[in-house]
Amino acid sequence: MNKRQSYLKPIFSFDNSRKMSVLAFGSGSGTNIEALLRAEESSDCPFTISAIITDRTCRCIDIAQEAKIPYLHHNFKDFFRSHQSTDTRNPRLRKMFDQELVRKLQNLSHEHHFSIDLLFLAGYMRIVHSPLLEAFPSKVVNIHPADLTKLNSEGKRKYIGAHAIQDAIESGESHTRSTMILVNQSVDGGPILASGPWVKVENEGVSLHQEKQKHLSDWPLAVHTLWQIGLGHFSLDENFSVFFEGTKLGPSGLEVPLGALDFSLEPLAYRGS
Repeated sequence: MNKRQSYLKPIFSFDNSRKMSVLAFGSGSGTNIEALLRAEESSDCPFTISAIITDRTCRCIDIAQEAKIPYLHHNFKDFFRSHQSTDTRNPRLRKMFDQELVRKLQNLSHEHHFSIDLLFLAGYMRIVHSPLLEAFPSKVVNIHPADLTKLNSEGKRKYIGAHAIQDAIESGESHTRSTMILVNQSVDGGPILASGPWVKVENEGVSLHQEKQKHLSDWPLAVHTLWQIGLGHFSLDENFSVFFEGTKLGPSGLEVPLGALDFSLEPLAYRGS
């Protein structure tokens, strides 16, 4: 190992005795989480979904119940109501929300006897704050439905936020793809771990293109990236540069091609079925 590599720290250190324990966060349909559950059916899958976390009443709860997986419903709006506030942008309360979330995650892990190796934001519509990031340093990853290598005239990431796909299509992009990042304090600004397969933009509208991108880019990217993290292949240096099997990655991170998985993510099945 050379001097440069001696500073590398794996996001997860591979351990033959157990699988990487992932907490999956979602706020909607939960299809990314379903894709991970489908991947778990492979005997050599190096990760397991230990719990599902959501900030609202949504299908993620149904997925957890059907799969017989512990879940945590930490309702965002109810939290603000309990503090007699309607200002959901209040920075103090938003940090308090994540402080309480950390406590609940720790209690959940103790109650169900699992470790917390990685937090995967799989369509989680909340900006996470310092309490969560400090409790799980370099252990929070997010899948974003846009190519985060695209920059604007100021050199900043062009397609960030909740309407990234619409913004990309309206800007005339001929193809889109999803990006997996390590989460930091900047919105959609963390280091890029991997980029999913490209999806051609056709004349089907934003919502249909978004569904197509879930199938063709989100799911392969989510499964392949977590698989490789679980094998200990992703590392960071002291500057949070991303390395794969000891080699520094370029701006797009690990390029995940179509056909990267040797099994189908559909039809989705559950451990509890």
